[in-house]
Amino acid sequence: MKKIERYGMDVNDFPFSHHVPMDLRGGVRTYVDVDQLPLSDTQKRLVLRIQGADTKKEAYVIGRHKDRYGRVLVTIRDIKGLEECAVDLLSGKIYDKTRKHEIAPRYHLTKGNADYLMVGPMGLHRIVALSWLRVSGQHDLYWKALASPRAYPCHHIKPWTKLDQRGNNIFNVEILPRTIHQRYESIATQLAAKYKRGELVIDDETNLKMVTE
Repeated sequence: MKKIERYGMDVNDFPFSHHVPMDLRGGVRTYVDVDQLPLSDTQKRLVLRIQGADTKKEAYVIGRHKDRYGRVLVTIRDIKGLEECAVDLLSGKIYDKTRKHEIAPRYHLTKGNADYLMVGPMGLHRIVALSWLRVSGQHDLYWKALASPRAYPCHHIKPWTKLDQRGNNIFNVEILPRTIHQRYESIATQLAAKYKRGELVIDDETNLKMVTE
C-alpha cells in the first residue's frame, strides 16, 4: 500500500482515507473515498495501491532538474526505433535525440476505434511507464515488462484521459502484473454494475455508498 505522507496522517489508523479516481463505465467518472467503498479490507488495499497517489513519483519530479521549458526529460532505452530519444514524464511527449523536436503520436485503432496513443512501435503510455521503472531502479519489473508485455499490462489510472497526451504522464500510468490488473478491473466492473443497477449512489461528498432502505 502506498504511504500517504503528504497528508500527515497515521496510515495505520486511517489506512484507506484517501480519494481516488474511479471509472464506473458508461461515462460516469468520479473520485471516491476508498474507506467508504463497500469492499473488503484486502480489496481496499488493492484499489489504493493502484489508484492512490504515488509519493515516490512526486518526490522524483520535485527533486529532478527541469530544463528551461519545465520538462522532466528521461532518455529512452531498449525500445527499438526510439533509443536515445527522450520522454517528458510530465507531459507524455516524446522528443527526438536532439530534444528539440517532438515526435507526434498516432492513434492505435481497434475495429476502427481509437483506444490509445502510439509513438514508434509502442503505446505512449507504456513508453512512459517503462521509462519510470528504469529511472526509479525497478529493474526486475522493467525487464520482465519489456520481455512479456501481455503478462505486464500498462494501467491508466484515469482511463478516460488516455487519448489525451497529458493523460499519459507519469502520474496516470502504471505497469502491473496481469493478475493484479485483472483483480482491480474485476473490482471496478463489480462496482460499476452495482451503480448501474441502483445499488450504489454517489453522495454530495463523492462517496460511493450502498443504497439503504
